[in-house]
Amino acid sequence: MTGFNMGGRLPIFGRVGEPTPGMTIAFYILLAAAAVAVVFIIRARLNDGRHMEVSVKARVADKREIKGGMDCVVSFELPEGETKALRLAASEATSLAPGDKGKLTYQGKRFVAFEKEGMGL
Repeated sequence: MTGFNMGGRLPIFGRVGEPTPGMTIAFYILLAAAAVAVVFIIRARLNDGRHMEVSVKARVADKREIKGGMDCVVSFELPEGETKALRLAASEATSLAPGDKGKLTYQGKRFVAFEKEGMGL
């Protein structure tokens, strides 16, 4: 007889096919983290929905990619000298370039539209 007898248990996971207390705790921690993330996402969406849509003249000040090129943060310079940074999908930001002027529409922290001058203004 070679090896040693562990009573049908693997050293880390317990009996084959049976969850261990550690695995159960890890499952509940992941479940709680997912629930908290969903609550934060819903709260952010509801908070943006409470704001009115605002349309102002603006100039694109800066554009940078985030999340491996899937999203962009575009900074808009408003007439009062204030800067508004909004997150856009990369597909929405492709037509925007620093220096573009036009009408920016946003709701809270949510980008709605940007109409360039000479294109509907």
